[in-house]
Amino acid sequence: MFLTGSRSTVSRPTALHRLIRKAATTGDWQVAEVLLGEDPNIVRDELTETGETALHIAASMKETKFVEQIVQMMNPNDLELQNKRGRTAFYYAAKGGTVEMATVMIEKNSRLVSMCDKDMKTPLHIAIEEKNKEMVSYLYKVTGVEHLDIKQWFDVIFAAIDSRMYDVALKILKENQSLTAVTHEKGVALRMLAQHAMGDISDNQEATLKRLVTVFACVPCFSWLTGRFERELTEKRAALLAEALWADIERLEEIDAVEPIDKRPILLAAAKAGNAKLVIMIARSDLDLLLKFDEDGQSVFHIAVLYRQERVFSLIHSIGMMKIFITEQIDAKGNNILHLVGESPPARREFVAYEAFTQARRQLLWSEEVERIVPRDYLKMKNSDGYTPRESFFKNHQRLLEEGRTWMKETANYFMLVAALMATVVFAAVFTAPGGYSGETGIPILHKTELFLEFQFNVTVAFFHSILAILMFLSVLTAQFDERDFLISLQRKLLVGMVGLYGAVFYTVATFTTALCLHNADAGKSPLSLLTIPISQFFFTIHLFTERKLLISLLGSTLFRSSRFREARNIFE
Repeated sequence: MFLTGSRSTVSRPTALHRLIRKAATTGDWQVAEVLLGEDPNIVRDELTETGETALHIAASMKETKFVEQIVQMMNPNDLELQNKRGRTAFYYAAKGGTVEMATVMIEKNSRLVSMCDKDMKTPLHIAIEEKNKEMVSYLYKVTGVEHLDIKQWFDVIFAAIDSRMYDVALKILKENQSLTAVTHEKGVALRMLAQHAMGDISDNQEATLKRLVTVFACVPCFSWLTGRFERELTEKRAALLAEALWADIERLEEIDAVEPIDKRPILLAAAKAGNAKLVIMIARSDLDLLLKFDEDGQSVFHIAVLYRQERVFSLIHSIGMMKIFITEQIDAKGNNILHLVGESPPARREFVAYEAFTQARRQLLWSEEVERIVPRDYLKMKNSDGYTPRESFFKNHQRLLEEGRTWMKETANYFMLVAALMATVVFAAVFTAPGGYSGETGIPILHKTELFLEFQFNVTVAFFHSILAILMFLSVLTAQFDERDFLISLQRKLLVGMVGLYGAVFYTVATFTTALCLHNADAGKSPLSLLTIPISQFFFTIHLFTERKLLISLLGSTLFRSSRFREARNIFE
């Protein structure tokens, strides 16, 4: 039986209202059923200051059984009741991700999928914002094309892009024919996508990654690996969505079905975000866009320099001699492209101490790379402020260079103290043989045992590793810290010094464990002798783990110095 009547706004809640609100909050249907028997119309009453009904409260609390029972007693129109924020109870079901609850409501009133709140967000939009895949899948299935207008469908697509649910956006784009002839909103979607990473894996690689995700999803300790695979797949879906949007725009413009959209904002957004794949996609259809300058006299490549986007800037090598138009351009402030390297890049985040040196080195690499392509006479050209590119660079990066210099010296100093301490310890150990010395010959008593030879080897290697570390750190402290030092020698010296220090740690612990074994009466058969290497490796691993980020940074800058600026292949192939 349906409850009938009108909704009432209760300025002062009665005892009955308090009881039904408590029952809805706790999911106590037995109490609610009795209360509804006393006053059936209470189901429509506002029970809170923000206008929630009993159904609103139960849905927000995810009380599925309660919702199923009360919906059966309600008129379909009652499910459309909204609180003061314009939200129906179905809104909370969509937001909470309870598909069973949403199904009950939709079966009673299918119009709920098209009802918006005061922010004009549909239930599908809300579910996408919550990234609840199961609820999104269900709502998309029950939301027909006719339920939402074109603007609402594109709002859903925009939400899917923000939530990185690119497969949902792509599905809507392909299946909803009402969106076919729209280009402006597709341009907006592309501009949003420009901020997102796009993958370039093949179909076979995608299939392999999907299988790996399925396999490793069952193993909790490999969750980090699963997350990495899923990120690769997500980036591939972003690329597929961008390709679909761009193909639609191109097709419609080729047949003059729509007014051409302004593609330059999309291109500039992609350049700022370092989205080289999208830049290539647009450039292949209109190369002139790469050669156009904005009102400030800057091109896509100038923007890439300003925002330090190496992958986008590297595309300049793929346009042949046309790059001359870019490198000879002077902007509104009298800057050539090398002057822009001197500008401080936008801060993306606060970086930790060791990154000051890495960032300083990166800026110098940028200066070196751009110098390769500008005319020689541009190196001494002054801008409207009277600065040459080099003067501008050191003026704006002086603090960063000083921070990098300070960090490098302090780090080398601390490491050298530790290395010196270890050298002192192992030097003393050489003349303090385990087991003592023979009173007659002065030769170590245990010198004929295998473990004694191992002891001598470990202590010798530990000593020379310590000396190597000391020399490397000393060379860092006495460096001039000029451009060449920042670019090449400093990180190499620090890396070699750290390798020497870690070697000293490894072999010093090995020395300790072998000496401990030698002090046993039955040294050769002692269980401790079997643990010598594992114990030393354990401590070495701990030391290595604590400095992993620094090591990765140094290894990357040493071994892959110019990999960020790899010349791109011809983008029109």
